[in-house]
Amino acid sequence: MNIGIIVASTRPNRFGGQIGDWVMNEAKKRSAAHYTLLDLMEINLPFLDEPKLPAQGDYEHESTKQWAKMIGDQDGFLIVTCEYNHSAPGSLKNALDTLFHEWQNKPVSFVGYGAMGGTRAIEDLTRITTNLDMIPQNSSGKGTHIMLFQNLDENGKFSANAHHVASLAKTLDNLEKWTSILKEVRPKLYT
Repeated sequence: MNIGIIVASTRPNRFGGQIGDWVMNEAKKRSAAHYTLLDLMEINLPFLDEPKLPAQGDYEHESTKQWAKMIGDQDGFLIVTCEYNHSAPGSLKNALDTLFHEWQNKPVSFVGYGAMGGTRAIEDLTRITTNLDMIPQNSSGKGTHIMLFQNLDENGKFSANAHHVASLAKTLDNLEKWTSILKEVRPKLYT
């Protein structure tokens, strides 16, 4: 099964790249799924430039077609998100809103970071992903929250502690479980 790790922030001096790399390195140690890093900074999606609604699935632009293939190839997602003004960054909202069917009936978990560990961004993303027919997996302590002010050295370098490693392992365990279940039943859900 394939799980995409989406790094949400596209700001030049972001911490998301460091955290996304850490998540990817931890995920590579596992054998239950194949993980792919999908960094929105590198993908550089235009802002909602398709003339037709995403639910129609009739994409005109090559950038959207490529994004649809990347997302369509995944069976589940782990979103690494910061928190901007008590919500997720616009780059992530744009990436989610650009497609529709490619997200459906796939689980999604979260790694949040920031002053509050991305908690409020994840709350918003739970509503957004639910409306895309995704299955969010962040309840009951199954998400990973990183308080940046406690985990950056004097050079601004992120360093995961034992709690982060254990929390991410639990998040990935749960995500892999639901990815496996939903991959098997997904073809039957809309037939």
